[in-house]
Amino acid sequence: MAEENRRRAFDALKQAVENPEQAIRVAEREPDAGQESLHGEAAHRAFRQAYDRAVRYLGQREHSEKELLAKLCARETESSLARQVLAELKALDLQSDQRFAESLLRSRVGRGKGPLVIRQELGRRGIDDNLVDEVLTLSGDYWIEIAVSAREKRFGAQLPGDRGEWSRQARFLARRGFPSDLIYRVLGNLG
Repeated sequence: MAEENRRRAFDALKQAVENPEQAIRVAEREPDAGQESLHGEAAHRAFRQAYDRAVRYLGQREHSEKELLAKLCARETESSLARQVLAELKALDLQSDQRFAESLLRSRVGRGKGPLVIRQELGRRGIDDNLVDEVLTLSGDYWIEIAVSAREKRFGAQLPGDRGEWSRQARFLARRGFPSDLIYRVLGNLG
C-alpha cells in the first residue's frame, strides 16, 4: 500500500513537472485514496474567504490595489494570500487601478476639488504617477470651469472687489487644489 502511494505521488510529481495545468486539474478531481489534504482544503477555504471578501469590497466601490491589499491584511489575511487574491481579481478585470483613478477623479471633481488635491490623494492610495498623469490630463478650460463653479458655489457670482476678498477667495481655491496660475485666471487681477 505504501509503495503504491509513493508510486502515485512520483507519477503525479512527474506529471506536474511535464504539464502543470493538467496536474492541477487531476489533483483537484482525484484526492489521495481515502486521505483528505486538510492543509490544501484549509488553504482553498482561506483563499475563497479572502476572495469573497475582496469581491464584496469591490461591490461597494472601486478600490486601488494598495487599498484592497491593506483591507485584506487588516482582516488577518496573510500578505501572500492577499496578493494571490489580487492577482486573480486583476486577471478577471474585477480590480483595476485605472477604473479606480477615474472613479475618484469624477467624485472629487463633483466636490469641486482641483488637480493638485486629486493628484495627492491618488498618490496616497498607491496609484502610479504615470496613471495619475494620464487621468488628470484634461484641458485647462475644464479645470477653470470646475474652479469657477466651486468659487461661485461658495462666494456667489460677484468677483471680489478688494484685495482682502480676493485673497480670501484665492486661499479657498488653493485649499481646494487649484494651482496659482488657474486661480489668477478665475479671479482676475485687481490692478
